[in-house]
Amino acid sequence: MRVLGSDLDTEVQTSLDAAIAYVEYETGRALRVSYTVAEIYDGWPCDVVRFDWQPVKSITSITYYDTADASQTVTSTNYRLLTQTNGASVLEFDADYSKANIAVRSDAVTVNYTAGYTDIASVPATAKSAILLKVKELFGDLPDREAKPNERSLKALLAQLSWGPYR
Repeated sequence: MRVLGSDLDTEVQTSLDAAIAYVEYETGRALRVSYTVAEIYDGWPCDVVRFDWQPVKSITSITYYDTADASQTVTSTNYRLLTQTNGASVLEFDADYSKANIAVRSDAVTVNYTAGYTDIASVPATAKSAILLKVKELFGDLPDREAKPNERSLKALLAQLSWGPYR
């Protein structure tokens, strides 16, 4: 961006944060080292659960409310984290796991997990390029002749990163 001095540090950081959030939202990837996520369901999810945020590092817990409205935790031996051939992770319950009856409520089941990369160097270069293009769009005043190619380049980069919608 070639910004000299520290006069615009706040504006640059705000643009960077917004660009990261935008690329994360568009791709379903947590572009941080560690991102804690809670996905909430009103009933038991399928036997194979696709996560909203990738890559998934670990499943922290799966909790549910039983019919007495008491919080229960599923034993970790009843499920596993699997990585598919495209690199996306899924949660798979054991075939013989008998899902308990649950309370009727919007937050009946919660899957807690950690998404993100091992370190910043592990974040795909394509994601970093998309973030920089978005920062340029948000921070700088792009002339009309540059805005359209920038937008097309950004969409092309995002298409390479997306694992698609999961739920």
